[in-house]
Amino acid sequence: PIYDYLEGVIPASNFLVADGITLADIAVAGTCVNLAHCGAGPDAAAYPRLSAYLAAILGRPSFAAGIAKERRIVGLD
Repeated sequence: PIYDYLEGVIPASNFLVADGITLADIAVAGTCVNLAHCGAGPDAAAYPRLSAYLAAILGRPSFAAGIAKERRIVGLD
């Protein structure tokens, strides 16, 4: 259900609250990273807006470096 909700509320700006990244984006993206580490990430075909949103947010250098480090720590890379 949460993926359905997010798919419906992500605005064209690709930021949840304002025209730039906010704590809301960090909270949602961080939670989705943890789910992805467990193999429960969203299906891009079923949730294209959410998938594009996460790719944009998680692709930011500030997120990407931390995610790469987490993946090494938990043995995913």
